[in-house]
Amino acid sequence: MVNELGEIKEEFRVENTKESLTNFAQKYKGFKAVIEATSNYRFIYDILENYMNVKLAHPYKTRAIAEARIKNDRLDAKMLAHLLRANLIAESYVPPKEVRELRDLTRTRKALIEDRNRLKNRVHAILARNGINIKPFTKEGYIKQSFSFFTLLLILLSLLLRIFQTELTRDVTTF
Repeated sequence: MVNELGEIKEEFRVENTKESLTNFAQKYKGFKAVIEATSNYRFIYDILENYMNVKLAHPYKTRAIAEARIKNDRLDAKMLAHLLRANLIAESYVPPKEVRELRDLTRTRKALIEDRNRLKNRVHAILARNGINIKPFTKEGYIKQSFSFFTLLLILLSLLLRIFQTELTRDVTTF
């Protein structure tokens, strides 16, 4: 915590938990805060923005931190506090909460579609490797919308069970 004159008034560490961050933000409600854009900034930002005026420091444009020879969280925090006091923070854009939520939904949907396609391709490869030709996996039927992910998963599991049983029978009979 730095005052208007740049004097360090308080130094402490805040745990990265919802409870700790909320307590911190409530205690310093209305204060200015700055956080560095890292992989988990969203969790922290979403809590602090309800109580404080939060700025997100762009890690590469905030040269004082990026070019520091000695780097640790404590020194970075002090440097960010001084830059904030002097209004020298190179900010990263943070879209409004509604836009962030829509982006999250879009990213999640994209990841799920990629997972579905990856699973379909794995099933197709397992079937082809075992000489199994099922109608939904022909070129035309392979991408039908009506062929749901869960149906595909059930078919995969039943086929794997069948293949496993065949392999077990083969191994037992060769002894």
